[in-house]
Amino acid sequence: MGDYKSKYHLKKRNLILFLIHHEIERLFTWAQPLTDSAPSDEKKTNFVYKNFSEKSWNDYMHLAWTCHPKVALSLALRVRSSDSIYRSIRLFVKSAPANFYDCVEALPFIATPQNVKHDLPQLVHMLAWTPASPLEVLTYFSKEYQENPITGMYALQSIQSYPCETLLFLVPQIVQAIRHTRTDTYVRSSTG
Repeated sequence: MGDYKSKYHLKKRNLILFLIHHEIERLFTWAQPLTDSAPSDEKKTNFVYKNFSEKSWNDYMHLAWTCHPKVALSLALRVRSSDSIYRSIRLFVKSAPANFYDCVEALPFIATPQNVKHDLPQLVHMLAWTPASPLEVLTYFSKEYQENPITGMYALQSIQSYPCETLLFLVPQIVQAIRHTRTDTYVRSSTG
Protein backbone atom coordinates (compact mmCIF):
# COMPACT_ATOMS: atom_id res chain seq x y z
CA MET A 1 0.00 0.00 0.00
CA GLY A 2 2.81 2.39 0.91
CA ASP A 3 4.64 1.70 -2.37
CA TYR A 4 1.49 2.49 -4.37
CA LYS A 5 1.03 5.78 -2.50
CA SER A 6 4.63 6.80 -3.05
CA LYS A 7 4.36 6.03 -6.80
CA TYR A 8 1.09 8.00 -6.97
CA HIS A 9 2.65 11.00 -5.23
CA LEU A 10 5.75 10.77 -7.42
CA LYS A 11 3.55 10.82 -10.56
CA LYS A 12 1.59 13.75 -9.15
CA ARG A 13 4.85 15.58 -8.40
CA ASN A 14 6.11 14.91 -11.94
CA LEU A 15 2.85 16.18 -13.43
CA ILE A 16 3.06 19.39 -11.40
CA LEU A 17 6.73 19.85 -12.30
CA PHE A 18 5.96 19.29 -15.97
CA LEU A 19 3.17 21.91 -15.94
CA ILE A 20 5.32 24.41 -14.03
CA HIS A 21 8.31 23.81 -16.31
CA HIS A 22 6.16 24.26 -19.40
CA GLU A 23 4.72 27.50 -18.00
CA ILE A 24 8.21 28.81 -17.19
CA GLU A 25 9.33 28.07 -20.76
CA ARG A 26 6.21 29.74 -22.17
CA LEU A 27 6.69 32.89 -20.07
CA PHE A 28 10.42 33.01 -20.80
CA THR A 29 9.75 32.78 -24.52
CA TRP A 30 7.10 35.48 -24.30
CA ALA A 31 9.39 37.78 -22.31
CA GLN A 32 12.48 37.13 -24.45
CA PRO A 33 11.36 35.94 -27.90
CA LEU A 34 14.80 36.18 -29.50
CA THR A 35 16.50 33.87 -26.99
CA ASP A 36 16.92 30.24 -28.06
CA SER A 37 15.64 28.46 -24.97
CA ALA A 38 14.60 28.97 -21.39
CA PRO A 39 17.07 28.33 -18.60
CA SER A 40 16.48 24.95 -17.03
CA ASP A 41 17.54 23.12 -13.95
CA GLU A 42 18.52 19.73 -15.38
CA LYS A 43 18.12 17.96 -12.05
CA LYS A 44 14.55 19.14 -11.49
CA THR A 45 13.26 18.84 -15.04
CA ASN A 46 15.09 15.76 -16.26
CA PHE A 47 11.87 13.73 -16.33
CA VAL A 48 10.32 16.25 -18.73
CA TYR A 49 12.77 15.43 -21.48
CA LYS A 50 12.43 11.69 -21.55
CA ASN A 51 10.33 10.32 -24.35
CA PHE A 52 6.98 9.43 -22.88
CA SER A 53 5.07 6.64 -24.52
CA GLU A 54 1.41 7.11 -25.42
CA LYS A 55 0.53 4.98 -22.39
CA SER A 56 2.55 7.26 -20.09
CA TRP A 57 0.81 10.34 -21.48
CA ASN A 58 -2.52 8.59 -21.06
CA ASP A 59 -1.67 7.80 -17.41
CA TYR A 60 -0.70 11.42 -16.79
CA MET A 61 -3.90 12.55 -18.44
CA HIS A 62 -6.02 10.37 -16.15
CA LEU A 63 -4.03 11.57 -13.16
CA ALA A 64 -4.63 15.18 -14.19
CA TRP A 65 -8.35 14.44 -14.56
CA THR A 66 -8.52 13.01 -11.04
CA CYS A 67 -6.80 16.15 -9.70
CA HIS A 68 -9.15 18.52 -11.52
CA PRO A 69 -10.75 18.57 -15.00
CA LYS A 70 -9.10 21.89 -15.85
CA VAL A 71 -5.66 20.46 -15.06
CA ALA A 72 -6.40 17.77 -17.64
CA LEU A 73 -7.43 20.45 -20.14
CA SER A 74 -4.25 22.39 -19.40
CA LEU A 75 -2.17 19.28 -20.03
CA ALA A 76 -3.96 18.64 -23.33
CA LEU A 77 -3.39 22.21 -24.48
CA ARG A 78 0.30 22.03 -23.59
CA VAL A 79 1.11 18.61 -25.07
CA ARG A 80 -0.18 18.88 -28.60
CA SER A 81 1.88 16.03 -30.00
CA SER A 82 0.12 13.18 -28.22
CA ASP A 83 -2.88 11.59 -29.87
CA SER A 84 -3.83 9.71 -26.73
CA ILE A 85 -4.08 12.96 -24.76
CA TYR A 86 -6.35 14.48 -27.40
CA ARG A 87 -8.54 11.38 -27.43
CA SER A 88 -8.73 11.42 -23.64
CA ILE A 89 -9.63 15.11 -23.33
CA ARG A 90 -12.29 14.77 -26.03
CA LEU A 91 -13.83 11.89 -24.07
CA PHE A 92 -13.57 13.81 -20.80
CA VAL A 93 -15.18 16.94 -22.22
CA LYS A 94 -17.96 14.90 -23.87
CA SER A 95 -18.61 12.93 -20.66
CA ALA A 96 -18.69 15.95 -18.32
CA PRO A 97 -19.14 19.17 -20.32
CA ALA A 98 -20.48 21.08 -17.30
CA ASN A 99 -16.98 21.03 -15.79
CA PHE A 100 -15.80 23.28 -18.61
CA TYR A 101 -18.61 25.84 -19.03
CA ASP A 102 -16.33 28.69 -17.96
CA CYS A 103 -13.40 27.49 -20.06
CA VAL A 104 -13.71 28.43 -23.73
CA GLU A 105 -10.51 26.53 -24.55
CA ALA A 106 -12.42 23.25 -24.05
CA LEU A 107 -15.11 24.08 -26.59
CA PRO A 108 -13.18 22.86 -29.65
CA PHE A 109 -12.95 19.42 -28.06
CA ILE A 110 -16.73 19.01 -28.11
CA ALA A 111 -17.75 21.27 -31.00
CA THR A 112 -15.82 19.57 -33.77
CA PRO A 113 -17.11 19.44 -37.35
CA GLN A 114 -17.47 15.67 -36.97
CA ASN A 115 -19.58 16.01 -33.78
CA VAL A 116 -21.72 18.65 -35.47
CA LYS A 117 -22.21 16.43 -38.51
CA HIS A 118 -23.32 13.54 -36.28
CA ASP A 119 -25.47 15.89 -34.17
CA LEU A 120 -23.88 14.87 -30.89
CA PRO A 121 -26.41 15.31 -28.03
CA GLN A 122 -23.76 16.97 -25.84
CA LEU A 123 -23.62 19.92 -28.25
CA VAL A 124 -26.61 21.41 -26.42
CA HIS A 125 -24.15 22.24 -23.62
CA MET A 126 -22.60 24.87 -25.90
CA LEU A 127 -25.47 27.18 -25.02
CA ALA A 128 -24.30 27.27 -21.39
CA TRP A 129 -20.64 27.87 -22.28
CA THR A 130 -18.86 31.15 -21.66
CA PRO A 131 -18.95 33.28 -24.83
CA ALA A 132 -16.01 32.78 -27.15
CA SER A 133 -14.03 35.70 -28.52
CA PRO A 134 -15.53 37.37 -31.59
CA LEU A 135 -12.82 35.92 -33.84
CA GLU A 136 -13.44 32.39 -32.54
CA VAL A 137 -17.18 32.85 -33.01
CA LEU A 138 -16.69 33.38 -36.73
CA THR A 139 -15.68 29.72 -36.92
CA TYR A 140 -19.15 28.65 -35.78
CA PHE A 141 -20.73 30.58 -38.66
CA SER A 142 -18.65 28.64 -41.21
CA LYS A 143 -20.04 26.01 -43.57
CA GLU A 144 -18.76 23.14 -41.42
CA TYR A 145 -21.02 24.21 -38.56
CA GLN A 146 -24.07 25.54 -40.42
CA GLU A 147 -25.93 22.24 -40.37
CA ASN A 148 -26.44 22.39 -36.61
CA PRO A 149 -28.65 25.16 -35.18
CA ILE A 150 -26.98 24.89 -31.76
CA THR A 151 -23.63 26.10 -33.07
CA GLY A 152 -25.38 29.02 -34.74
CA MET A 153 -27.26 29.88 -31.54
CA TYR A 154 -24.03 29.73 -29.54
CA ALA A 155 -22.27 31.96 -32.07
CA LEU A 156 -25.10 34.48 -32.02
CA GLN A 157 -25.29 34.40 -28.23
CA SER A 158 -21.53 35.00 -28.02
CA ILE A 159 -21.61 37.87 -30.51
CA GLN A 160 -24.49 39.51 -28.65
CA SER A 161 -22.51 39.40 -25.40
CA TYR A 162 -19.96 41.90 -26.75
CA PRO A 163 -20.45 45.66 -27.02
CA CYS A 164 -20.90 47.13 -30.48
CA GLU A 165 -17.53 48.90 -30.23
CA THR A 166 -15.79 45.53 -30.01
CA LEU A 167 -17.63 44.13 -33.03
CA LEU A 168 -17.32 47.22 -35.22
CA PHE A 169 -14.04 46.08 -36.77
CA LEU A 170 -15.42 42.59 -37.41
CA VAL A 171 -18.56 43.60 -39.30
CA PRO A 172 -17.15 42.64 -42.74
CA GLN A 173 -16.10 39.20 -41.47
CA ILE A 174 -19.45 38.64 -39.74
CA VAL A 175 -21.34 39.62 -42.90
CA GLN A 176 -19.19 37.29 -44.99
CA ALA A 177 -19.69 34.47 -42.48
CA ILE A 178 -23.48 34.67 -42.36
CA ARG A 179 -23.93 35.57 -46.01
CA HIS A 180 -23.92 31.93 -47.11
CA THR A 181 -26.29 30.60 -44.47
CA ARG A 182 -29.34 28.75 -45.74
CA THR A 183 -31.78 30.97 -43.86
CA ASP A 184 -31.87 34.44 -42.42
CA THR A 185 -32.30 33.06 -38.89
CA TYR A 186 -29.36 35.04 -37.50
CA VAL A 187 -30.61 38.33 -38.90
CA ARG A 188 -34.19 37.78 -37.70
CA SER A 189 -32.98 36.68 -34.26
CA SER A 190 -30.73 39.68 -33.73
CA THR A 191 -33.33 42.24 -34.79
CA GLY A 192 -36.30 40.70 -32.96
